[in-house]
Amino acid sequence: MRRLIDNSTTQPARQPNIGHYGRLRKAYLEGYRPDLYITLVASEKLYEHCAGIK
Repeated sequence: MRRLIDNSTTQPARQPNIGHYGRLRKAYLEGYRPDLYITLVASEKLYEHCAGIK
């Protein structure tokens, strides 16, 4: 089995902190709106979307 070694020096992007309601929104999207959930995950905007929920 091959292993990929990441030699980059850049730090991975930190995900924004999502609160209680952000986690509830994420669970709702997973369960009841899978099309929107997959779109947000694919565009890497899910955590930004959930962090905006207050």
